[in-house]
Amino acid sequence: MSSSDLQPRRDLTLTHATSLVVGITIGTGIFLKSAAMAQAVGTPALVLAAWVAAGVVAMLGALCFAELGALLPEAGGEYVYLRAAFGEVPGFLYACNSFVLGGASIAAYGAAVAIFLSDIHTFDKQWYAYSVHLFGADYSWQFGTRQLIAIGVIGVFAAINCAGVMLGGRVQTLLAVAKVAAIIAVAGGTFAFSDVHDWSNLAAPTGGASGGLAGFGAAMFAALWAYSGWQYLPMAAGEVQDPQRNLPRAIIGGSLLVLAIYLAINTAYLYALPLWQVASANSTAYPEAPSVAARAVQTFLGSRAVAVAALIFLISTVGSLNGTILARARVSYAAARDGLFAGARLLRRGARRAV
Repeated sequence: MSSSDLQPRRDLTLTHATSLVVGITIGTGIFLKSAAMAQAVGTPALVLAAWVAAGVVAMLGALCFAELGALLPEAGGEYVYLRAAFGEVPGFLYACNSFVLGGASIAAYGAAVAIFLSDIHTFDKQWYAYSVHLFGADYSWQFGTRQLIAIGVIGVFAAINCAGVMLGGRVQTLLAVAKVAAIIAVAGGTFAFSDVHDWSNLAAPTGGASGGLAGFGAAMFAALWAYSGWQYLPMAAGEVQDPQRNLPRAIIGGSLLVLAIYLAINTAYLYALPLWQVASANSTAYPEAPSVAARAVQTFLGSRAVAVAALIFLISTVGSLNGTILARARVSYAAARDGLFAGARLLRRGARRAV
């Protein structure tokens, strides 16, 4: 088998690459984190400022990865950069870390899909339950319809990506478009049809947060979690067409689009809801409360808000799941290609390439 047979085809277009950035970055954070941010800073203007500041910080990281991706347009992302800069050992350690944590994040996305589906239609049947007492605490595990749904969803998207990067890229584009359309629908519906709305909400403090520099930093930290995702595209750099041109454009363009979407939806939240309602939405401090997105949707859809919000969360999570499967697999592929995973083989069957 020639070395060219082991190289992936560059089937991902600029649209696919941008969809990967947008689709992975926009997860559930945009629907949840505004509550913790409002608690930290205490004024709507500072909530929006924290989103902008965090977006600027994320953009600095995106610019670095855009440059690295253009310089080393190979599959593997950070694995490739660490291997080139520090040698095989750091690269191998990162690949092992990615293999473990990547699988955990994919499992978490699958579980989230099952939870959001259960908010739309109840799935609570359990077939097996087990509990154990370790280190002074009780731990339980159960298997039922939710777990079966999670496994099934992960299996479906794994099969899609095994069928080829072109199919995976097309699915990612569709999911990213659906995700952005859903967020625009929420923002547009809030501005156009909300029964409770007042631009003066943007100037009213909660009166319960101390704010200050520490509070603003905490709000930025919460927002940064919602901006994470642009670093995944370089993992698939080996399959991006014209990577020196398209990688920077996709990373920077996708990050700017995410920033604009985040500002639009948060402005809609603050337009429809007093800041105290944003601050008391679902968060660590209020774990049983509805999400800020559900509260905003409720202002124009009433009792259907919970189901609609769950559907939006579901679409968003599925997009992140598919993108993560597509990107993370390339790190393991790159490490196997370099002989760092014992027993791993690169296979080529017909026109298909797989790890």
